[in-house]
This record gives sequence, C-alpha cells and structure tokens, in this order.
Amino acid sequence: MKTLFAVLLLSIVALGECPVTVDEVITDGISRDRMKVIFKNHTPDKTATNVKYRIVMYDAVNDPTEVFTDYILTNAHMRPAGGRWFVLNDLPYRADRRENSRNGLEVYVQKLAFEDNTYWEDDGSKSCRGGDAARAKHK
Repeated sequence: MKTLFAVLLLSIVALGECPVTVDEVITDGISRDRMKVIFKNHTPDKTATNVKYRIVMYDAVNDPTEVFTDYILTNAHMRPAGGRWFVLNDLPYRADRRENSRNGLEVYVQKLAFEDNTYWEDDGSKSCRGGDAARAKHK
C-alpha cells in the first residue's frame, strides 16, 4: 500500500504546475446568469477525466468574492497535449449577481483526476486560474 501511495504521489508531483488550465470563461444573457468554462489539458501523456473547480467574482469596487461551492466536471475526456472540454453552469447569487460580478469572474482548478487513476491538487495558490477578470486588479 505504501508503494502504491508513493507511485501516485510521484505521478502528481511529476505533472508540475497547471496540468489543466482555464482557457476561457464566458458569461451569457443580459443578467449574466450562465457561465461557460473551457478547460485545456497541457499534460503530454495523460487524459483528464474529472475537474473540480471554484468561482471568484469581482464586484463593483473590485473586491473578490469566492463562491464556496465545488463545481465538478465529470466524464470529460480532455486528450493530452491540448485537448479541450467545456461545461455550462448557472451562476449563484441570482438577486444581486450583476453587482457581485460587475468586474468579471475568475475560475480556478482545485483538483483533477486522470484516466490512469492519478490525481493533481492545487497547493492553495490558485495558480491554475483564468477568466474574464483579467482586467481586475487582484489584491
């Protein structure tokens, strides 16, 4: 069992930073109540199958508000070296969403599962992120 754990851990570490990135985040509708997220696989030889991610919204004064809901994309088959997959989500905070996300949205990857039963997990830095909040000034 220790050997299996060591092999899985080495597989995770070998992937380095951002094996799957948030390639694009698009909101639609007048009230921006839906979001399309496009993920891209950068690993040379692993097919990503599941992605756990979170959303950060930037309000009218550019303060971030993290949505503490885990979103999970399942059954994706992002092929190695550039494979892409997208998901559509309803956004939270319906009543005041426009003010909460006035300066954009950002999505960051928390954890990934690969077809070979290895995993990658963010170290807390939220380094694998992207979205339409690129113009926002992060604190």
